[in-house]
Amino acid sequence: MVNNEQDNNITNHTKQYIRMQCDMLKLELLDKLSRIISLLLLIIIALILGIVALIYISFSLAYSLSVYFNNTLTMPFIIVAGIFVLILLLIFAFRKSLILNPIISKLCKILFTEPQSTNTNSTNTNATV
Repeated sequence: MVNNEQDNNITNHTKQYIRMQCDMLKLELLDKLSRIISLLLLIIIALILGIVALIYISFSLAYSLSVYFNNTLTMPFIIVAGIFVLILLLIFAFRKSLILNPIISKLCKILFTEPQSTNTNSTNTNATV
């Protein structure tokens, strides 16, 4: 009788432990997904604002250069387009170090760092962002 109660007790504790581990995994997944989604939203917002600023700057540069080309706009716009092509080629040439590596390192930091523990005995002091 005592053995049967111990088996039931062990079974109940095991089920409870598995449920708690599943809940913990769900919470960790939610935390990591929310961090990734917020990072993506931040990148999208920064890109949109950067593109708008770049459009205004390019028009300002083209109209400013028109003074040097007898107030015609054809050559200044070609010069601005050439600058953008040069910048595009530089970004393409250094795309690994400028784009891929920072994104990969940020995603790895989000996905592979341990969550902060609420246990005061824990030695993990890494702050996850």
